[in-house]
Amino acid sequence: METPVLGNYLAWVGFGSGVSYEEIAIIALILISIGIQFLFARINARIIRESIVLLDQNLAEAIKETLENLAEAIKETLEDLPEAIKANFVDGIEPPNPIQEFIAQMMRERMGSVGGITEVAKAIDGKFEKQP
Repeated sequence: METPVLGNYLAWVGFGSGVSYEEIAIIALILISIGIQFLFARINARIIRESIVLLDQNLAEAIKETLENLAEAIKETLEDLPEAIKANFVDGIEPPNPIQEFIAQMMRERMGSVGGITEVAKAIDGKFEKQP
């Protein structure tokens, strides 16, 4: 069935002279669907914004708590450090063995008797030259 009164107005938009009720219903449903999708998009955007703010607050709180706990742990460790150093390094070190002292003295003598560091010169082309 065609609507002649509505058809004249819709013909001006480009629908032709006669438009049926089914076509009008389809167009109305499409417009309603677009409106609902736009509404859902706005609702989703608001939910995302609120979630980001909440996440930011939770993250800031977690970082603050972690740094406070870390500062307390470092403070406790620094308080116990002198006793730990004394127990593990000062009292715990035994004197060197006489054989170890002898070997270390021999190594010092041999390293000191070697001529020292020799500088090797480079040629103009970047290669090392033979030493005489």
